[in-house]
Amino acid sequence: MAELARPEWLVGLIVLPLLVGWWLRRRRPAVRYSLAGSLLAVGAGRAWVTRAMARTAKLMALMLGIVALSGPRWPDEQTRVDTEGIGLMLLVDVSGSMAERDFSLDGFPVSRLEAVQHAFRLLLIGGTTSDGTAFEGRPTDLAGLLAFATRAESTCPPTLSHSVLVRELEGLRPQSDPRRAWTNLTDAILLGLERLQSVGPRRKVLILLTDGVQTVDPSPSGWKTRQAAQAAASLKVPVHVIDAGNDALSAEDNRSPEARREALARRAEAVYLMQEVARISDGRYLRAGDSSALIDACKLLDRLERQRIESFQYRRYTEAYPWLLLASALLLAGVAILEQTRWRTIP
Repeated sequence: MAELARPEWLVGLIVLPLLVGWWLRRRRPAVRYSLAGSLLAVGAGRAWVTRAMARTAKLMALMLGIVALSGPRWPDEQTRVDTEGIGLMLLVDVSGSMAERDFSLDGFPVSRLEAVQHAFRLLLIGGTTSDGTAFEGRPTDLAGLLAFATRAESTCPPTLSHSVLVRELEGLRPQSDPRRAWTNLTDAILLGLERLQSVGPRRKVLILLTDGVQTVDPSPSGWKTRQAAQAAASLKVPVHVIDAGNDALSAEDNRSPEARREALARRAEAVYLMQEVARISDGRYLRAGDSSALIDACKLLDRLERQRIESFQYRRYTEAYPWLLLASALLLAGVAILEQTRWRTIP
């Protein structure tokens, strides 16, 4: 259905009846001195006809110009311009504990990192899980990847080539070297914020997936984890935290009761710190202790961030004003030519 981009310009149409009234009421001009011989070439009795036709054409040209200024256009209901999307950095924990095989895919045990790789691939590329959960993919997002353990390393800068990012993601492996297998949440957040600055004015989001507490203390940057979360908050970058850790101790755990209590205390400390990071930065903390919960967490974040950018979708329009302006100009030009030739009148 046609619509007007600037309907207020139609107020100018009230000029048309006023102009007609002025033309009808004004006194007709006359020639004070004339030579009858010079008028023989001009046909008689047609002056009022040509004058009326010229004024009608001028009125139509003025009307077309006013309508053109109001911006008539027709929306293309079938085509939508892609939304701008967001800037998204995935911060993936590759510390030694991510090798724990307490997740499953299609009934087979897999490591925590393998489950994360599967879930993030669905988030970015799209697809359907075995239980029917569907992901659309995020083709308009500039997405980047950062892996961290003792050190944080930018694996893939923000890009629209998500297939490249997924290949880098699937090439990640848990650190096996004890000196490099610790967890450094702080520097991961700081480096993720730095990499997101390259995406421009888009909305920026960090998704931090980890299963542990900050064990690198002090961090190489000298910052604390809460300070990194406050930096994200000051930049208006929410940090959504997906907790892939497991609160339960396995039956095969043969450590002493005291060691088990210490492990549970460290786990409680990790959960509290992850919740604080999400709270301070205005993000979400999502528990994902198994594959199903991990898929649910990714689905929730996918839906949440889509809702925040829905209002920035636009339709393409077919603009009519250039054709109306052209018709107006041609009418005026035609009248001007005819008034000097076939429509030429003597007052």
